[in-house]
Amino acid sequence: MINEKIDMRDRLSDEYFKKRRRTYIPLFLSAAVPGLGQLYNGQIIKGLILLPLGDIVKNNRTLYDLPMIVVWVYSIYDAGIFAAKYNNKLKEKYSISMNNINKSIVFSINYRF
Repeated sequence: MINEKIDMRDRLSDEYFKKRRRTYIPLFLSAAVPGLGQLYNGQIIKGLILLPLGDIVKNNRTLYDLPMIVVWVYSIYDAGIFAAKYNNKLKEKYSISMNNINKSIVFSINYRF
């Protein structure tokens, strides 16, 4: 029984680590090219909007330095925040808790659909 709980805990941990997104990867991708971090995060529509928008503003750089900076900073910020929120939701989906009930320790494994 104890080995089954430990095995289930390992499987939940493995599942979380396989599905989580590393927050620094979309940050670096968006810093390189606005929109790439969103594509990495699975935000296809937002990424496809930011890619050409960043390119248009970059090509007209002499007239539009401020909009380029705004698009670039927004892309970096949004990619990092989305990855962190995604990971937090994933942690809520897969969780293991230990409770003290009636002078005994109870382990529970939670999975939210």
